[in-house]
Amino acid sequence: YKAWIKNNNIIQEDFENSEIMKYQLKKYINERFDHKVESYFLERKNDLDTVTYSIIRSKNDYLARELFHRISDDAEDFGPLATKYSEGLEKNTNGLIGPVALSSAHPRLVEILESSKEGELKPPFRIGDSTIIVRLESYTRAKLDETMRTKLGEELFDKWISSQAVDLSKTMLKKSINN
Repeated sequence: YKAWIKNNNIIQEDFENSEIMKYQLKKYINERFDHKVESYFLERKNDLDTVTYSIIRSKNDYLARELFHRISDDAEDFGPLATKYSEGLEKNTNGLIGPVALSSAHPRLVEILESSKEGELKPPFRIGDSTIIVRLESYTRAKLDETMRTKLGEELFDKWISSQAVDLSKTMLKKSINN
């Protein structure tokens, strides 16, 4: 240990203090926020679930239906058709989007993806002025395991620290105005 400290040009006292601080912070977060983690997890579940999907967008309903049939009949692959015909940025990625937070998609698309099975091609549907063809590639549901519990506890701590800072700055501002 002492040789490692010396070889890495680390001051032993600083190293030990930083490790102690990390431990104390983790312990504080667990004691203060662990009881809130489960409800926060459920509140944030759609932000934590991730999806990967293939998509083709077209303003031409007839073209979208034709592309859907070409893909569903296994006559052509999704990727090359997306590159050639899609009207969104996904044309640069063979139609592939993700992995992304489920909540980052349009609400109608979220609804469709949530009800899809992996590999399932959905018939064309409208979002705004575009007709969409989508296939769910993967859906990773967030789990409240120890890693997620730690992450969410740290998020709750960060939110609390931010609110404390805002409250403190408001108090200081009021005091400075009153003086």
